[in-house]
Amino acid sequence: MKWKNILFTSLFLAACLIYLKVSKQRDEDTLDPKLVPFHKESIERIALSWSSENIVCFKRGQDEWWLETPVEARASEKEIDGLLRELEDVTVKDGIDLQRAKTNLADYGLDHPQLTLSLEGTEGRFSLSMGKKDPEESWIYIACEGAQLDRLQELDVFLVKAPLLSRLQKSAFELRDKRLVRFDKNRIEELSISNKADTFICNIGQDNQWHLTEPMKALGDKARIQSLINDIDKLRIRRFLKQSSDFSSYGPVQVQVGLREKDEALPTLFFLGAPHDQDPGFVYAWTEDNPWICLTDSAMLEALAITLYEMRNKTVTKFDSDKVELLEIERGKEQILLEKRDLLQSRDWWLKQPMEWKANTHAVENLLFEMESLIALDFVEDQPQDVSPYGLKQPRARVTVHLSPNAEKEPERTQTLLIGNTVVGKSDSSRRHLYAMREGSNTVVKIAFGIWDEVNRSSEDFRDKTILSFNAWDARAITVEHPDRTLELERLESGNWMILEPISSQAQSSKVTDLLYLIDELKAIEFIENNPSDLTPYGLDHPRVSLKLTLRDKDVPSGLSTHHLLLGGDQKEMDEKLGIFAMLPSSGWVCVVRPELLEDLDVYASDLTG
Repeated sequence: MKWKNILFTSLFLAACLIYLKVSKQRDEDTLDPKLVPFHKESIERIALSWSSENIVCFKRGQDEWWLETPVEARASEKEIDGLLRELEDVTVKDGIDLQRAKTNLADYGLDHPQLTLSLEGTEGRFSLSMGKKDPEESWIYIACEGAQLDRLQELDVFLVKAPLLSRLQKSAFELRDKRLVRFDKNRIEELSISNKADTFICNIGQDNQWHLTEPMKALGDKARIQSLINDIDKLRIRRFLKQSSDFSSYGPVQVQVGLREKDEALPTLFFLGAPHDQDPGFVYAWTEDNPWICLTDSAMLEALAITLYEMRNKTVTKFDSDKVELLEIERGKEQILLEKRDLLQSRDWWLKQPMEWKANTHAVENLLFEMESLIALDFVEDQPQDVSPYGLKQPRARVTVHLSPNAEKEPERTQTLLIGNTVVGKSDSSRRHLYAMREGSNTVVKIAFGIWDEVNRSSEDFRDKTILSFNAWDARAITVEHPDRTLELERLESGNWMILEPISSQAQSSKVTDLLYLIDELKAIEFIENNPSDLTPYGLDHPRVSLKLTLRDKDVPSGLSTHHLLLGGDQKEMDEKLGIFAMLPSSGWVCVVRPELLEDLDVYASDLTG
């Protein structure tokens, strides 16, 4: 029995050895190794030939690539890197031994290859020839020297995926650096532009802002200048024409641009000349240090046809409206003062002058929205000797914002806008602007007229018209008194409502909730008088309805707060009923509310049951 176990074990081990050998042989027959034997970073020289293209590139220094043939010029590092990546990722499908297959290179199109390429570098040399495609045209035959695995040395011809051919067929133009000017856009600290309008020079100051130095000293438009630099960085040569140091035939110069990087003494200059004779979509271009006449997109001429207005910072007032703590509006003798206050868990705007009242947040925020990024539509006069012609010596309005002491990033914590006369369009009287000036800027500008609608609001417009606001779930008791009857309701701990007067009965909670919704967010149409000595003219000495609402209130010691609302006589004009005089005794203000409220509160116990 023992010898049978030994025999079985021996047979099992033999089968395992045979399986491993067959698997290894199958892997070797499948090949699929990497084709190129070294990393792309080690390549220092490339020779590429196909059709009429014969190109030689070499690496200069750490990462600069240059064309040596057919022209000595800077190469595109991006294109060279893409070419090497294509080779780095190539794998081989099958291999052929010519002697064993009784074939020759001509059978695979390799006696006159479509493309040859050689690489030289610190890790050795590699060359590749590409012949014709296989019958299915999915693969292409290649021959190479310096292949990755010893296994490939035994073979003469290999198959790789056919698209590799088109991806390697790069022209000298494609491999050439097509940037008109080379610079690091993040290091530019001076930009000069000379166009038909003027000459502009701007620099980055110690405050990290762009400043115009020519033709005047002013703050530059950072976004616009950076956009110009980005556009120039994307500027590409569309065609190389000829080497020449005589540019007179390609002018006149329409734009001259200079870019100076940090720590560089002199700027890099380039020029845009006349439109191309046959294609106006291109203009002639050249640089100061490269004797090549090129063609580039004429759209860059439009981008560089910039004006002084476009180069200047057009911000009149700029701040974060969330950081505003105090807002002052002066119009003649009228002064409106608004203050942001902490209230419960929110921060709300309050009128401080001419009266103490919660502010209309929407009106305040609209004004701040108009002011927080107010721009000049035109620069009228710098350093004016007299601002009277613009109505700014005694401005129509003065608006001042005071920012929070925590607004560290804001350059000015107090900013004042002066608004002067209206400017009417010469050709279109409906087009109106305003003369304006930020206090301390000494520049008169034109701004959009729309801000006046927000600045010219009265104190009543800035006043919150809400006189009664609550959460219906917080209601604990309701009393509605008419001269001839009283309705009294109370909410039980269960949440259900009970009628206490004129009868004792359970009310339908949904109907009581509907009643509460009719008086929630009650707004005044207008405020009439504060603490009048006589309520008779308003019919409030003997009100038609008296409403008492008790609410759950965690901010008072008792946990409950009570609100009274009195409804009196009608406000009329020419026999037309405009509203009802109303009063919350706690505020002292007589106001006018919507006329339908009287009917809404004309409710009986029977309306809330059944």
